[in-house]
Amino acid sequence: MPTRLLQLLLTLTMLLYPLLVWSLAERQGYQLLAVLLLLLLGLQIFLLRHHWQRLLLPASAALFVIAFMWVGHSDSGVRFYPVWVNAGLLLVFFASWCFPPAIITRLAVAMEGELPAAAIAYTRNVTLVWCGFFLLNGSIAAYTAAFASVETWALYNGLLSYVLMGLLFAIEFGVRHVVKRRHHH
Repeated sequence: MPTRLLQLLLTLTMLLYPLLVWSLAERQGYQLLAVLLLLLLGLQIFLLRHHWQRLLLPASAALFVIAFMWVGHSDSGVRFYPVWVNAGLLLVFFASWCFPPAIITRLAVAMEGELPAAAIAYTRNVTLVWCGFFLLNGSIAAYTAAFASVETWALYNGLLSYVLMGLLFAIEFGVRHVVKRRHHH
């Protein structure tokens, strides 16, 4: 299977992760879910084998979730996976803000080349906004994992969190164009 197809399969599976959990939890399929997660982790390791540093956080989170699920025969470990993902993203984004260049700055430079000082300041602020998003989103994910039904958890983590992320991206995209226009005039 070509690498791009494997990457697409992995991405789709991770996006549909909450729905898989919900579907298998209904059937008490925790061990099957653990095996599926191990296969996904193996696929991720294969795809990123030359960039092993990127695997430390997701692999650790996945192994924790798998072990918790396997031993506890419950979906509670699986339901905390989005919390780990948000915590990891918060850590990466905040670390990049503390030790520049910030992640959003790096992305902007990759897309547009050198940036003026005002644009660098703006991208650093956007990095902080994303930190706030990951903190809030991770907190809601933790609440749904600990206190909500698996259906509510799947609805938030499988749909609403993506809608909120898309909304934040769209709002930032609009603000960015307004800010760019102001600085070009």
